[in-house]
Amino acid sequence: MDYFYVYKMILPETGEYYFGSRKCHVLPENDIKYKGSMCTWKPDKSKLIKEILYKDFETHQDALIKETELIIEHRDDTLNKNFSLPNGTLYLRSPKEWILKKYGEERGKEILKEISKNNSGNWKKGNKPWNTGMHLTEKHLESIRKTWHSEKRMQVMQSEEYSKKMSESLSGEKNPMFDKTIYEVWNIKYGKEIADKKYNDWKQNHKGKIPWNKGKTNRGKRCWIHNNLKKNKLILRENLEKFILDGWTKGKIH
Repeated sequence: MDYFYVYKMILPETGEYYFGSRKCHVLPENDIKYKGSMCTWKPDKSKLIKEILYKDFETHQDALIKETELIIEHRDDTLNKNFSLPNGTLYLRSPKEWILKKYGEERGKEILKEISKNNSGNWKKGNKPWNTGMHLTEKHLESIRKTWHSEKRMQVMQSEEYSKKMSESLSGEKNPMFDKTIYEVWNIKYGKEIADKKYNDWKQNHKGKIPWNKGKTNRGKRCWIHNNLKKNKLILRENLEKFILDGWTKGKIH
């Protein structure tokens, strides 16, 4: 029988922690040998304490969704060592921040400089990946097959049911990238140096081009609203009632 649960790994001496979800063939409380599958945090696993937060999920998808919700809920906590969501597509903090914290200011800057030089998303011509020519043992390959990135896990994450639930859990203000400009998203995902380069490239590619919506007007179709945090938002007038029920007020404030 398969069991699915969501856990929290805690390092008592620092208070740092990591959320994860797990599929196992024993009762979650008996799955004592498993100490997490962290790839961005490398503590001494013998010192970790595992706390089972939720169990009795019916499907793998449900456990992944709950893990996602917890990571998003604690994304601003510096003790949280989750740096991306389970599907790996949405970074919560800049990899630059993680590198500087992990290796220290001096060594971290050297690593970031090397990354910027050799790899800004694509390897420069002539450079080879660090693992070119390496041969993995059968034991190592078997271990990889059992990880979260196995074919079985990818089937789960690519299923229509999982996509629908993930879309619901990340819609609107639940999304870490909600209400952010494309530059802010790049800055979070890649760090300021690469974000600046991508933004400058974008401006250069669009220089002299006429915006697709130039001359078009949405007058009458949209209206301004604001909340108690003095934040303005331009919305479709047909959605006004929904936002008012959520606590927004019609009109723009300065």
